[in-house]
Amino acid sequence: MHMQHIYQPVMIKTLLESNDKASLRKIAQSFLQLDESQIEYYKVITRQMPGRVLKKHNIVSELNNEYSLNVSNITDSERQELISMCKQKIEEYSRAIGGERKLWTHRMKSQTKNG
Repeated sequence: MHMQHIYQPVMIKTLLESNDKASLRKIAQSFLQLDESQIEYYKVITRQMPGRVLKKHNIVSELNNEYSLNVSNITDSERQELISMCKQKIEEYSRAIGGERKLWTHRMKSQTKNG
C-alpha cells in the first residue's frame, strides 16, 4: 500500500471492525476521530463561546481543562428532561436556519462563495 496519508489504513480498519462493510458516514467519522486539528479547533470554540457564556451565567465551572455542570442532586428523570430540552432547542435552531446541514456550512471545505 502506497500511502500519502492515513486514509487507506483507517478506511480498511473501519471496514474490518464493521464486518467488512461501513457507511460513508462511519468511515468519515473514523477519520474525524483521529483529526487532532478538529479537536484543537473545537477546544478553542468551547472556551470562546459556550464555555465563556455558560460560566458567566454560573451554569458551568471550569477547572484544569474540565467543565462541570453546576447542579447538585439532579434525579435521573430531571437529567433526561434537560437532555430532551437541549435536543429540542438544537432541533428548533436547526429548523430556523434551514436545516441541520446549514449549521456547519461555515466549516465546509468545499464551500463556494458566489457574488
